[in-house]
Amino acid sequence: MRTTSENRTGKWEESKQLILEIKRVCERLGWSQKKLAEKIYLELNDDDNEKAIKAFSSTFVKRLQRSTTHPEQLKEYLSIISNLPEFQKPI
Repeated sequence: MRTTSENRTGKWEESKQLILEIKRVCERLGWSQKKLAEKIYLELNDDDNEKAIKAFSSTFVKRLQRSTTHPEQLKEYLSIISNLPEFQKPI
């Protein structure tokens, strides 16, 4: 049975891998993290409020800097990214 500390470490490692994957997607598409965040925001929300987009972008970039970001949140981002038309185009 895993201890709480081991579970936390496992989640951090998973988060690190997911963060690297998201960063690779940015590189593949030639986008900044802020541009990717804007695309994700627009997929999640029905509005294009510039202030809200800027706030989400800032939060998104910070989450990609922290291995303590919940893996579930990062998986949700990857799911959204995988459905973007730009991601599905062959490079």
